[in-house]
Amino acid sequence: LGGGALLLLREICRLRLSPERASLRAAAQEVAASATHAHLKGAAADSILDEVADLSSEPAGPWFFNATIHGAHSSKAVFRLLAKMGGQRVPRAAPTYSAAIGACGRAGDWASALDLLRAMRDGPVAVDWLAHAAAVAACARGAAWRQALALVSEPADCGLSGPPGIAAYASAAAACDRAGLWEW
Repeated sequence: LGGGALLLLREICRLRLSPERASLRAAAQEVAASATHAHLKGAAADSILDEVADLSSEPAGPWFFNATIHGAHSSKAVFRLLAKMGGQRVPRAAPTYSAAIGACGRAGDWASALDLLRAMRDGPVAVDWLAHAAAVAACARGAAWRQALALVSEPADCGLSGPPGIAAYASAAAACDRAGLWEW
């Protein structure tokens, strides 16, 4: 799993080395991608992502957690990784929320994705178009067409100005399609 990237991360931490940020990030992304695409599913993949997050006490930052959160297979794992961020006093950034919203959507939990979007909107991190589009896509995966349409209809409710991007509209259309709401 991870083509040795997990072993490399373990060794870096065991030796208390200070690798370049780019090297550490690349290793974390490789492990996350491998856990996502391997035959591991659910708890097995999420436990590997938890281990990667545990290895990141120093010098990791939000970018490290973003890579592991992106690979999570369940909303439970997403929230566990977000809690680890808080425990290590690593601040959440817009890409963190986007990764978390996307992972919840891929796990089929559009409600948690919307909860994260609301937390972003009501907290210190401003909603960006990427997080917004990830939330619309999460709704599409869950056939939550009303929520998807509400997001694309009123982006100002999220503090955004201007119209959503084409990906958000396409996701909203997909939500309607999954719900069987097409008229010819």
